[in-house]
Amino acid sequence: MSHVTALPRRRRHSFDNSPVTFVKRDEFCNMLLSFRKLVRADEDKYRGLLDLDTGRRFLIDRDELLKR
Repeated sequence: MSHVTALPRRRRHSFDNSPVTFVKRDEFCNMLLSFRKLVRADEDKYRGLLDLDTGRRFLIDRDELLKR
């Protein structure tokens, strides 16, 4: 089961060539609690984590992260 979500077309084009993965809420929360070397890497309305080992950023829409 994939945790990657689709972005609106207007936002997706800006990330096509960068190492970015959009994740769902549960996956993002699991990453926050993991032992991976992650640092905060927010962008505009997205909350993000940067994996220091791979350089990949994991982003989630701020509103999706905060909804119950």
